[in-house]
Amino acid sequence: MMSNFVYRCNCGKFKAKLTGLPVNSNVCHCHSCVAAGRYVDEKFGSKNTSVLRNGGAYITTFTAANVEFEQPDFTDAEQHVDLLGWLKLGQNGDPFRAYTKCC
Repeated sequence: MMSNFVYRCNCGKFKAKLTGLPVNSNVCHCHSCVAAGRYVDEKFGSKNTSVLRNGGAYITTFTAANVEFEQPDFTDAEQHVDLLGWLKLGQNGDPFRAYTKCC
């Protein structure tokens, strides 16, 4: 079954199309996932919190082959550097977490 999802940041500068079903989708309570959510919330004043009321962080994972950047028009990989941030917690932090830096 093929599904399509659209990820759009709050301000609309970034948009990605996610196809297929997620590899993983869950609420994680580990230190790494919750700390990553809190970091993004605190640093960027997120209006939509990354950490849920029960203390976990909602995580959805897609394979890179199922992610298509739609906005801005990414014709080369360097263009997304200004809008996407990557976060790794600790030496063994895995996986990297991506977030939009614009909002």
